[in-house]
Amino acid sequence: LCLTKFADPCFYNSEYFRQVTFSLSKQFGVAREVVTEYQYFWTHRLIQNQELPDGFLDLVGGKEELVGGYYIKSTLLTCAYLQPQDELYFKAAGMPVVVYSHDLIHRRPRRPAASPSPGPGAAAGAPGPAQV
Repeated sequence: LCLTKFADPCFYNSEYFRQVTFSLSKQFGVAREVVTEYQYFWTHRLIQNQELPDGFLDLVGGKEELVGGYYIKSTLLTCAYLQPQDELYFKAAGMPVVVYSHDLIHRRPRRPAASPSPGPGAAAGAPGPAQV
C-alpha cells in the first residue's frame, strides 16, 4: 500500500465484482450456474528513477532518464471470496480465501523522432522543403 510521506501523491481505488456465469449442464433444461466474487484494490504512486527496482531500466531498453524522471508504480491486490454453497464459507467469515498481488511500473513511451513535414500548399508526393 501507499505508506509513504503524507505529501507523496498517492491514489487509491477498489472495485467489487460479482460474476454470474451460466453454461450448459448435464441435466437437460437446467443451466449450470457459477458465481464468483472478487475485489480489486489498487494503489498508484509517483516515483522517481532512484526508487525503481534494480535492473528495471535495463529491462525497458536503456538508462536514459525520462522527462522529469518520474514513473507510476501501481500495486494491485486481487481478493477472492467464497460463496454460501462452499463448504468453508462460514469459516471464512467474509474474509478473502486467496489474495494475489501484482506490482506494475508505468512509464511514458519514447517519442518517435520528428520527421520533416512538407511546407504549406505542397502537393501529395511532391518533395518538401527538407527534401529539396
